[in-house]
Amino acid sequence: MEMTESYHLAKNIKYMRLQRKYSQEQLARRADIPRTTLSNLESGTGNPSLRTLVSLAKGLRVSVEELLSPPHREVELIKKQDLPLEERGKVCITKILPEVRSGFAIDRVKIEARGRMKGAPHKVGTKEYLCPLKGSVTLFLEGDAYIVKAGDLLIFPGDHHHSYQNSGDSVVEFISIVSLPH
Repeated sequence: MEMTESYHLAKNIKYMRLQRKYSQEQLARRADIPRTTLSNLESGTGNPSLRTLVSLAKGLRVSVEELLSPPHREVELIKKQDLPLEERGKVCITKILPEVRSGFAIDRVKIEARGRMKGAPHKVGTKEYLCPLKGSVTLFLEGDAYIVKAGDLLIFPGDHHHSYQNSGDSVVEFISIVSLPH
């Protein structure tokens, strides 16, 4: 096997395994290969047989060709119009990360004048970060009110009942980051 194919294989296996949230042990069981073999392949030091490649491809539900091809580029440009958008009355939420990655969700939220948005409590241990870009937003959390102005950052427990309110006469825009517990 050429050096470049070993490199591609190592990068692809690790990327696909992590993407599917498998541990090395889980993937080794799914592919019916020893974990040490998988570890060697991920480090780029293994020299797999065709049978091992086929087993690994089946375990990952991809083709052998996908395992050996150059990895996808790590740079991805997603145009504004292609980002998922959710509109709820006076609220517009754009998913900056189209899917939750590494336990983070990042949204750009716009609330029209006098608008309000109720937030749902997340999993216990979740932290939320609120950073207004334009205007100020009031966060209501368990009976307390916090006024957060453009450029400020409010960090709060995301596993409590909370809501966001725009008390102003113009649109407020903020970034909401949800960090799920590990």
